[in-house]
Amino acid sequence: MIASDPYSTFNATRYVFLVIALGLYLPCLNYTWWSIPATALTLPLLFYRSKCIYTSRSYSQYCTYFTFQMFFMFSLLSGAFTFAIGTQHFDWQTSSLAALCSPALTFITIYLISRIKITPPPYEIRNDRVHSTSHKKTTVNAAVWSGVSASGAGALFPLFGEFPKTTLIGSILFPSVIALGTWRTLAGLAQLKSEEKRKGVRYTFSNLEEIQAIRARSWAARLFILLNDAISKPR
Repeated sequence: MIASDPYSTFNATRYVFLVIALGLYLPCLNYTWWSIPATALTLPLLFYRSKCIYTSRSYSQYCTYFTFQMFFMFSLLSGAFTFAIGTQHFDWQTSSLAALCSPALTFITIYLISRIKITPPPYEIRNDRVHSTSHKKTTVNAAVWSGVSASGAGALFPLFGEFPKTTLIGSILFPSVIALGTWRTLAGLAQLKSEEKRKGVRYTFSNLEEIQAIRARSWAARLFILLNDAISKPR
């Protein structure tokens, strides 16, 4: 299952969000009109992150955001690389279609994985808290993953001239391969959410007190709570 330690919960999600925001706004250097779509994508993601990290007590909601953010980043990097190298040998319409194939295939892969039932599940519920029973927990070092993705893109780029179709296919499939590599975590999360829905409950973090203590010290958490309360206040 996904780790809920302070680094994974607060730092890793922050760094991955910054990588995504950077990737979304970089095209604005050449296409000023892209700033509106980039902002339209970034602001909801920022709000979703803030809600899950700073106020929510739901472990499954945090994990859902965590996985969504990670695969959004992988699909964004894969799509950008696919489009960049595709335009060198194909027209922009074909390159755009190839770039969109990456998130589409990733979504299908994750959906199929979520249908898998694991027995016994990789978690157990004690006092309405989710405790991982797997030996490994999914943690994230955003800098490492971003570096690996960039290095992989750099390594594949010279191959494109010699094997354009093979390189494009590899780039498109990259996020789906990662999903297959983390299938137990994804299937376990889907199983947990299904159990919550069936029982009509929301299970919380195993280390809830630690997370709440960090939230109480965080100026960003306090600011978001104030803004959220102001927006949600009935008029």
